[in-house]
Amino acid sequence: MKSGGHSSHSLSVYSCQLCNPNQVKKIFEFLKDGFHEVSSSLDLSFDDDSVADEKIPFLAYLASFLKDNKTNPCEPLAGCLNFRNLVAGFMKCYHHISLTSDNVVVFPSHAVAIENALQLFSPALAIVDEHLTRHLPKQWLRSLAIEERADGKDTIGVIEAPRQSDLLIELIRKLKPQVVVAGMAQFEAITSAAVVNLLSATKDVGSRLLLDISEHLELSSLPRSNGVLKYLAGNSLPSHTAILCSLVKNQVYPDLEVAFVISEDGAVCKALSQTIELLEGRTSVISQNYYGCLVHELLAFQIGERHRQQKRRPAEVIPEKMIGFSNSAISILKEADFFVPDSKESGVIHMDLDRSFLPVPSAMKASIFESFVRQNVTDSETVVRSSIEQLVKDSYGFPTNYRSEIIYGHTCLALFRKLVLCCMQEGGTFLYPLGTNGHYVSAAKFMNARTLTIPTNVESGFKIEPLALADAIRSVNASRSWVYISGPTTNPSVFVYSNNEIESLLSLCASSGARVVIDTSFSGLEFQTDGRSRWELDWFLCDLDPKLTVFLLGELS
Repeated sequence: MKSGGHSSHSLSVYSCQLCNPNQVKKIFEFLKDGFHEVSSSLDLSFDDDSVADEKIPFLAYLASFLKDNKTNPCEPLAGCLNFRNLVAGFMKCYHHISLTSDNVVVFPSHAVAIENALQLFSPALAIVDEHLTRHLPKQWLRSLAIEERADGKDTIGVIEAPRQSDLLIELIRKLKPQVVVAGMAQFEAITSAAVVNLLSATKDVGSRLLLDISEHLELSSLPRSNGVLKYLAGNSLPSHTAILCSLVKNQVYPDLEVAFVISEDGAVCKALSQTIELLEGRTSVISQNYYGCLVHELLAFQIGERHRQQKRRPAEVIPEKMIGFSNSAISILKEADFFVPDSKESGVIHMDLDRSFLPVPSAMKASIFESFVRQNVTDSETVVRSSIEQLVKDSYGFPTNYRSEIIYGHTCLALFRKLVLCCMQEGGTFLYPLGTNGHYVSAAKFMNARTLTIPTNVESGFKIEPLALADAIRSVNASRSWVYISGPTTNPSVFVYSNNEIESLLSLCASSGARVVIDTSFSGLEFQTDGRSRWELDWFLCDLDPKLTVFLLGELS
């Protein structure tokens, strides 16, 4: 100042607002309890408050679940009971539709729901919205309206249809399909006129209707007008109709999907839930919990009982000419052993489901939480091919060269169902050893695939004997036979195929042209490994190639 200089002072004021403070506290309490390495991945800065409102409550729930060291919950196959109750509550509070959890069946995706519904009824002719056929088996899509069923089998025929309701209704009245899977155009979803016309047309011709409203359902505190839900608020859902909705519209995890079907026909709901157990195995619990958190927040925001529930008109009686479940579905639904709902006793150990209900290990907790807490995950971090290649090579000596391909699925059973479809497409027969996992046998029979049982002996641990396999292959078209082998560990025993034993079976299949499915999902947890000869199939399968096609089926336990 004495030198003639000028002095200036400034004051900077920063305003900080902590989003969801109670939930953020739960997240940090979890991280400081032995998970410090995950803290470096934590980023709770959001450009959009709506993203924070979706992500933080879910992370708090996930942290609470993992911190409590709970066992993996044993949920009904129709979907987590809490999630189904939340869906029913959302429909009641926001759309004034009286539903219960028994009216809701949860699927991994809307594509799976459509395919399973078609498998359940096996229609000779189904009309499916052209936007919904992308994931259906190609052999179902027909260029002609009606084709004769070969060999009296319940083969499924699908014709693509336009989304515009007047054109769809014209097709329905002319072709008289047994099942209709319809979507709705945006301009028609605003009012109830289109759904009333669809219900009337399908009732007149005796078609079952699966109406997809995935594009029009909003998990929002101010949802837009929805003609289908507006109709359901005043009318009970007819027994020939079910509503399908897929939840994919979230702002945080675009690859998380959950679908649910709403039906007020108890028999249809029960059968659909059983198809999940037979053909899919399960729906991701984490995906259900994520969308469950969103719905829970919406229900907490809504003032309960603000509107009086209007009395719904009863559904009309549907004529008996409507298609029922397929003969193969009825047979399996009667014979198969299904999951028994959980009892109130805390000490019950479930032996009727092929998965673990043990507490989650700490290393797995850290990985699970980090995968959901991080903002950015690089593509290289999500590539698991090299790890799986190393696993199958070390465990089974299985070749992982340029000829092999890895196909992923959410469960082992879902992948097996696709193999059955491949077998059916070429007119093949699945050969099962006596004593095979009943899930796989029931799945193939439910889909009306040709099956044959290979006799086995309890003395040899239900292993397949080469002579018995040769006789079974000779009794069918050898080049179209698919041989199922549970190995290295044989189900249901703890016996293990030696390297020489599996090589003799594979050689026999190669000479006859049969395909082989080796199911490793029961292997890797053997109690006795002393003296066991490890499989060395690398050089052996490379010498047989291309005479033999082998599918190695497995899960990460």
